[in-house]
Amino acid sequence: LITLDAEKLALEAGNVITTNVVLIGALTQTPGFPLSAEHVKEVIRLSVPRKAVDVNMRAFELGVKAAKELLEL
Repeated sequence: LITLDAEKLALEAGNVITTNVVLIGALTQTPGFPLSAEHVKEVIRLSVPRKAVDVNMRAFELGVKAAKELLEL
C-alpha cells in the first residue's frame, strides 16, 4: 500500500483533471500489474483529445515517478 497526493501531482502536471492519470501511472509500478507503462501510455495517447496529450503524459510520468520513489522505501 502506498499513498501519494495525486491531486497535487496533477496540478504540477498542469491540470487537476488529470488526477486519475497520475493514479494510473502509479498503478503501473505496482508488482503484478498486468500492463506495461508503455502500453498504458499508448492507450492514453489514443484516448484523450490531441490537445490534452501532453498534460496527461506529464501526469502519468509524475505518477510513475512518485510510485517508484515510494516503493523504494
